[in-house]
Amino acid sequence: ILLNPRVIVEVQSPSTAAIDLNVKTIRYLQIPALHHYLIVAQDVPRIVHVSRVSDGEWGRPEVLDDLRDLVEVSELGCEIPLASVY
Repeated sequence: ILLNPRVIVEVQSPSTAAIDLNVKTIRYLQIPALHHYLIVAQDVPRIVHVSRVSDGEWGRPEVLDDLRDLVEVSELGCEIPLASVY
């Protein structure tokens, strides 16, 4: 699991935002087993969700910032209401 994660959820703080969205994202998206990468904002209700699409490439990042939004993580077979995270 540690070497081949399928889902990574990272809580981002304002002081690490630049590193999380640039350096770490590039490294994480190179992990072959990874299917979902979620960056959870600490100070506001916002989750950036990047997932692999059917052809194995990465889709566009989805920004969820409405408390009524659902985060769909197909690898875990679940939908998580943004409101339940915050």
